[in-house]
Amino acid sequence: MRVLQCVSKMDCGGIETKLMNIYRNINRDLIQFDFLVQSDGIGFYDEEIYKLGGRIYHVTPRKKSILKNKRDIRNFFREHTEYEVVHAHLPSLSNIEVLIAAKMANIKTIIAHSRNSSGPRGLHHYLLHRFNRLRINRYVTHKFAISDIAGYWLFGKNSKFTILKNSLDAEKYVFNADVRARMRKNLAVENKFVIGHIGRFHTQKNHTFLIDVFSDIYKNNKEAVLLLIGEGSLMTKIKDKVNSLGLENRVHFLGVRSDVPDLLQAMDVFLFPSLYEGFGNVLVEAQAAGLACITSDQVPASTGVTDLIEYVSLSEPASVWANRVLAYQNGYIRRNTLNEVRAAGFDNDGNIKWLERFYLEQSNREY
Repeated sequence: MRVLQCVSKMDCGGIETKLMNIYRNINRDLIQFDFLVQSDGIGFYDEEIYKLGGRIYHVTPRKKSILKNKRDIRNFFREHTEYEVVHAHLPSLSNIEVLIAAKMANIKTIIAHSRNSSGPRGLHHYLLHRFNRLRINRYVTHKFAISDIAGYWLFGKNSKFTILKNSLDAEKYVFNADVRARMRKNLAVENKFVIGHIGRFHTQKNHTFLIDVFSDIYKNNKEAVLLLIGEGSLMTKIKDKVNSLGLENRVHFLGVRSDVPDLLQAMDVFLFPSLYEGFGNVLVEAQAAGLACITSDQVPASTGVTDLIEYVSLSEPASVWANRVLAYQNGYIRRNTLNEVRAAGFDNDGNIKWLERFYLEQSNREY
């Protein structure tokens, strides 16, 4: 059975990383994934997808041409009639065309999966989102969301949807002192107070404020360093800000990494001041590594699967955030949180087995 996953591009973002986690661990003797991407570039995960047996199909990105995007999507579904399940992980502006085309092609199961709680700012985008939200119900057969707030954003507060938690291979994240020592040596941050952040350089992740917070941390602790993992369109702007504050030797831009579990071991505090999140699964990963987390109150409280997380209002100044982080500068016990993460339902086994069963039931295949 081949399931079509619809995404923007298979780069190393949160949505794509979680989708690849499912793909690696699902029973590929029974289910294979193909990917319809709204991009003309090569994605971070493309090579791995091909090795796992998947196919990747490209359509013109919406930002290049709305008309070509619509035409390409509809032509794709006319030409590819082999799919019984279409699973769309796109924002509402891109999502709607995939859903309409899948419906026109008489796809049996059409899933809209909400993975965020907001989108581009501005009245134009807001009105388009509200309009598309009203239309989505006409075209989908199933609605998934990673949290209540994500579901309300895409489907509306009165809509029914299924919460499907993002999952992780929790054992890979368990705190390991040997891995910590090795990574800190490799990163040349031994004997440093290491603050970390993982997220693409996008307005949503609030890097500008994050640098302000780190600047205040550094004023109080000259051994502090900041690790930034990710890439994105705002990276140059953030680098310029770092340089203007004279922090270029204290802030390390590590780019996209495939060794996130090990990088989390090297950190002392995880800092995550997002303006909004559908969930924020990287916080679960950080807690799975026994890492103290300071995050914004705009992140769903359901991310708090341990007592290692603290939510701080974005209305508080950078100095308040810095003091929250500095509370950990003298160290703390990094404990094994595996059982807590599993008890909260974020380990792979339950979620992936559920999704396997769901996909196969759509085509009346035996599980």
